[in-house]
Amino acid sequence: MSGTTVKWEGHLLVSVNRGSWGVEYAKNWKASAKLSVGKPSVGRDEVAVKIAVELPSSLFVRPQLEAKITVPDHQVTPLTINLETMDNIAALIQQSTGFDVRIVADGKEGA
Repeated sequence: MSGTTVKWEGHLLVSVNRGSWGVEYAKNWKASAKLSVGKPSVGRDEVAVKIAVELPSSLFVRPQLEAKITVPDHQVTPLTINLETMDNIAALIQQSTGFDVRIVADGKEGA
């Protein structure tokens, strides 16, 4: 491997729960595994496999994400509220507050 690497050595302890099943029934055995730095002692249904892992250090560097979003002027739709909507807004404000409201937009007057 070129560049900087991160190295780890240890043992993979693989255990099987085979019960009374013989080798001919190995497909039915349930396996589990765990890692160990030192060589573990093994039982009858266990095996220790020495492993060495070498990974590029770039795997542990989080990328810097960056985005630029541009909305062109021609894509912007101007806000339009029709007179009926303006009247409804004015009526709701008057019902809620009791105030008389006059809404003016682009020289068009509602309520």
